Amino acid sequence: MRHAAVQVYEFVEDSANHGFCFALDKRPWKFGPWFSDAEFLYCRIEEQKLIHLVMVGGTYLAWQRQEMLKAPGPSAFFEWRKQDEVLRAEPHRFSVSALFRNLTGGAPLSADNSNISSTYAEKP
Repeated sequence: MRHAAVQVYEFVEDSANHGFCFALDKRPWKFGPWFSDAEFLYCRIEEQKLIHLVMVGGTYLAWQRQEMLKAPGPSAFFEWRKQDEVLRAEPHRFSVSALFRNLTGGAPLSADNSNISSTYAEKP
């Protein structure tokens, strides 16, 4: 699906929904409940809970106009996985809101990881 500032691909398997959002330029974009300035966003949702989230090249992510993630400046990546409750980010200071905790079923409220590399989202 193509929207004004974002190209979106969705893959549905059994109870999982995978969403892939690619910004078409350096402008903030909106798709469904998602709002961001990220260059790339991946999310996996199962049973209405966020299971895996990867954001590349953005400063914020919002869901239904409520901020979920925020970085002090442009980020290389942000990743969170329910499977192992791992939150990785570059830069390391990335704040998450109570909404993030609610949508993920209790994820940590802040990230300050040092020199942790991701298996899914690598630094450029």
